[in-house]
Amino acid sequence: MVGGEEISQETFSRATTRCSNPSDSLLIRLVLDSQINAHAIDVFLDIVRNPAFSSNEVTFRNSEDILTHVARMKDENTRLVENVSSDFPPQIPYVIVQGAIDALRVEMLALSGEDFLLGGLLENDRTLSDCKQIQMTLLNCSLVHRSWFWDARRAAGSFLGKFAKQLHHFIRNPCFGEWTREMYLKFMDLPLPTSSQLDALFKSTPNVKSLVLDFARIRDVSEFSYSFAHMVSACIATTLHFVEEISFTLHESTPNTVLSGFLAFPNVTPFLRSIRISGVNVTLASDPHHLCLCPMPINLASLQSIHVQLSPLKYISTNTGYRSISYIRDDQTNGKFIPDALNFVTNFPEIIWMELSESKIAVLSSIRHLRVNCSMYRGEAQDPLNPSGGVDSFFEACLSLVSLRLLLCLSSYDFVAAPHSPLQAFGSLSPTVQKLHIKFSMGAPTSTMEVACRLIDEALVVALVLLESREPYLRALAIDVVMPLGKGSKSGGSMNARNLLPLSDAWCTGNSVSFSAVVKVLSSTLDLEFSSW
Repeated sequence: MVGGEEISQETFSRATTRCSNPSDSLLIRLVLDSQINAHAIDVFLDIVRNPAFSSNEVTFRNSEDILTHVARMKDENTRLVENVSSDFPPQIPYVIVQGAIDALRVEMLALSGEDFLLGGLLENDRTLSDCKQIQMTLLNCSLVHRSWFWDARRAAGSFLGKFAKQLHHFIRNPCFGEWTREMYLKFMDLPLPTSSQLDALFKSTPNVKSLVLDFARIRDVSEFSYSFAHMVSACIATTLHFVEEISFTLHESTPNTVLSGFLAFPNVTPFLRSIRISGVNVTLASDPHHLCLCPMPINLASLQSIHVQLSPLKYISTNTGYRSISYIRDDQTNGKFIPDALNFVTNFPEIIWMELSESKIAVLSSIRHLRVNCSMYRGEAQDPLNPSGGVDSFFEACLSLVSLRLLLCLSSYDFVAAPHSPLQAFGSLSPTVQKLHIKFSMGAPTSTMEVACRLIDEALVVALVLLESREPYLRALAIDVVMPLGKGSKSGGSMNARNLLPLSDAWCTGNSVSFSAVVKVLSSTLDLEFSSW
């Protein structure tokens, strides 16, 4: 005991060890202070004792430099394979092969960049699986013929989506390099990546255009700090000069100081157009500056949009409130960011009593793209005689609305034409609306598909007539009807249902509006849950 504190055996050994020269002292310190196993130490000593080894010749600064060099050597060796003549000629003209490889690459990148169920990249595991299957197909193509190797491997390596436990595996993998365009790194646990690790990875893939860093599943968010977040943004700004879109997925308990660090970007990012942030509370604010404890950096002059949304878990579980909001830079307001898109979820009867303050009405006035998810269930409340506010006032506040996506989750077909449903508020929609996409998600099967579509068609045409009174600029109407399997049905599927909605079809034809309708019969309640937007 020293001063009432117990000295550990390791500390005691370090303090009492004496060596005859500084080199041995450094080796002892390496063994005591690091977590390197004994075998690795023995290998290191064999290298140091080798007469061919000279410390003056070493140019590597860290392990990342070594891995980068190895990756470059692998890349040069694989280039040699391309130049070696094959033993048999290709049976398919190479122009056809090249076209097929390009088509697969485009499809893979399109899948990885879609706006999925949770509003963020690659949150839908089924879509990620499809993306991986295409990548595996491209890798298999690279083995068919030597003349296919280079283009197929580059196409497969244009997308990097991995768990980020060991970043050095990516650095030394010759599949990824200057041709990599999209990168998705999911950090599952501690320790967090170091500056040298991120710097080496980003330098090996300098032309990435879309970057996703997912920290949502890190258990101990106390390890997050402003300095770590600032380091990440500095690495991005220093090395990824061509990045156009960055997505941060954070744990919902991440402090605001950390978010400010991720948005610091101390260096110029000349092509950055979009930032997406998942894992923060969504408020109906007039601008995104409340996200930072400091002003938005001036280095983001090219930034055009900022998207903010709830964490994936809250996104699914919340049944009332705002899921996400997007801001765009408006040239008419001297480059300030204004609200552009809103994802809102509500239910019956809360939708009847919804009231809006003047500040919220001001924010809604600039919203151009609106998603409303409304759940309506039997017996929750009696229809009031004089409802205050409601969805009518919500729609009236959206003066600049261009597109509306409406999801109605119904426990009963009686709710299709409910007096205070969003359909009955179409007479309050702005005449600026051009696109309507309405999905009816039915919680219970009906006797026939025709019965369901007839009820929907009758309620829908009433809503369209209400909208017609506003003299709208409507150009397109899309209808999805999603229902579970009925009795006697053996399998699900989808079909064109335009002929099942004759009243709506006739209204669209008479008003020169493009019309499409699809009925989807799903085989499980899980499918119904994932049919939400």
